[in-house]
Amino acid sequence: MVKPEILDIEIKVNSIETYDRQQYFNLMGDFLEKGERAGMPVEVRYIFRCEGEEVCRGHKIILLDWEFNETIRNIIRDKQEPADVERKIRENFFNLMQEKELYFIMGTHFTYGTWMITGIFYPEKNSRNQSNLSGF
Repeated sequence: MVKPEILDIEIKVNSIETYDRQQYFNLMGDFLEKGERAGMPVEVRYIFRCEGEEVCRGHKIILLDWEFNETIRNIIRDKQEPADVERKIRENFFNLMQEKELYFIMGTHFTYGTWMITGIFYPEKNSRNQSNLSGF
């Protein structure tokens, strides 16, 4: 678990198509069988420093989180223009996160060993949360 100091967010809208669950897994199966990379409809990378680490040079790491994917699907259903999708994602995953006590749950890719954000934990900011979570 990492407590980030968020510097920016990079958003790439690859598609505004939504698939039902079976279509998605069928598509993934085809890509995985051929050994090709399957592009995600929207990619978000947080640009951050590890809070309290003066020597941290900074990171740009992709967010791969179930809650994020479902939020994106809901945004795409509501917004039909890529610019609107990007604006709403920035609002939800950058602007609003500035008001939260944000933590990244980190993991590595099983094949490549590259770091990923596999989950986000974002309780409301207050002095009680800060003292209770200081052990992370």
